[in-house]
Amino acid sequence: MGANQSRARHPYVLARRFYEFIGKKGVGTRHRGLDRETNKSLLLKHIRENNLAGSRMEEFRQVLPSLSRSQIQVLLRELVREDKIHKHGAYYGGPLVFRVH
Repeated sequence: MGANQSRARHPYVLARRFYEFIGKKGVGTRHRGLDRETNKSLLLKHIRENNLAGSRMEEFRQVLPSLSRSQIQVLLRELVREDKIHKHGAYYGGPLVFRVH
């Protein structure tokens, strides 16, 4: 890609080489955000640390504030498919919580 790269979170993120050139590599990393596996690891860590009470969407939004609700839901579905977590609740309008097996 060129000097600017299109990203969903930030409409235009400058290329990594540009940030290296101006001596601000950390800013580029912050704008690019964390990778998918890192985000899933953070969610899993939070769920493990709160396994007895379970974890809810409001908490996940605090863990990953830069992601939308739907992006977090996709990551949670992947963790369920990978059999790392399971869902409790969400029947007839009850709260949905996630726990580790």
